This record gives sequence, C-alpha cells and structure tokens, in this order.
Amino acid sequence: MIPRPDGVAASPFPSLLLMKETWKHKRYGSPYKVGDTTFLHDVGKCGVAAARGSAAVYRGKLVFGHSHRCQIFCEGDYWAMNIGWGGAFEHIDYFPEHRARHEWQHGFGIVDFYEGVGTPQLYLIDDRGQTVVDGVRI
Repeated sequence: MIPRPDGVAASPFPSLLLMKETWKHKRYGSPYKVGDTTFLHDVGKCGVAAARGSAAVYRGKLVFGHSHRCQIFCEGDYWAMNIGWGGAFEHIDYFPEHRARHEWQHGFGIVDFYEGVGTPQLYLIDDRGQTVVDGVRI
C-alpha cells in the first residue's frame, strides 16, 4: 500500500488480490509473521547499512521500513529488506521532524510467497513516479 498525503492508502495494483487474509491491526513494534517472513517496523538499526544491521540482529527473513531506504541484504538462508518510502516527495515537508528525510528512497517491496517461503523483491520508483514490475511499467 502506498500512503497519500490525505492519509488514504492506495494500491499500485488495484485489480490484484495481494492476500486472502483481512488486514489486521498490529501494535507498533509488534512483529507479524507470514510464512517464514516477519514484518516489523524495525529492530533498532538505521542509516545506509540498515538492512545489513537488521539482518545481523534478526537472523531470519525480515521486512522492515524504519529508515525509508531501499535495501536488501542476504546472507546464508536469511535476508532483510528495507522497503523504502512510498510517499510523494512534493509533500515531504509534512515531516520536518525527520532530519534525514531527503535521504529517503522512493520505492516499495514485494514478498512473493510459495509454499510458505518468502522471496523478496525491491522496486525503485523513478522521477516520473513509475517502476517496472514483471515487465510492466506501472
């Protein structure tokens, strides 16, 4: 889901059913597990090496978003993916408290699940607000 400045979440894939489950509210900092992959805001690491630091702490398959950067770090049978920031850069000054907001990277992550095993995919959004997923520019 991509947040808009008005607070409404819009899907870049309106006709695609992403999950058969209903959305569940999770308390901030609470992990949510799907298959072998954990979704969590953060494990206390940020900066240019947030994915590597998070992988070293978590030692599993982890999707997180704390630092708003687009990163994947893989080692052995575990990985960590920082899913970037899906907001509109023309509205970035809505977040003046974040000193590093001009380092945020426009992108999103998709985790493909097959028989409970998650595989991360990371997509950068270009300056036209588009990316290519499975050969289709969206």
